[in-house]
Amino acid sequence: MTHCNPIDLKMDTTNCAPAQPTILLSSLAGIGRALKSFVCTQIQRRVDRRRLRKLHDLDDDMLADIGVTRSEVNKVSNLPLSVDAATELQQMSLTRRRKEFNGELPR
Repeated sequence: MTHCNPIDLKMDTTNCAPAQPTILLSSLAGIGRALKSFVCTQIQRRVDRRRLRKLHDLDDDMLADIGVTRSEVNKVSNLPLSVDAATELQQMSLTRRRKEFNGELPR
């Protein structure tokens, strides 16, 4: 007759995966962070668009003083909200000024 050692019957749990609730909570936390980031980005873009609308009130000389043209302001005003209009305006302005400096565009 063979005797069983109760220690041999214990299950080795050193390599077990974490419990499902831990994975679920971790996933929900990640989704929450992503959602918060998305909402914050959308709010910031709406604030930027309100500020951009104020540029329409400036005359062409004032716009030139800050380094943008009326056509650039108009172009970025028509971009979808998913696009960062402030960054696009900055890029348009920089590209135009670079081309002017290099003689590719008239001043």
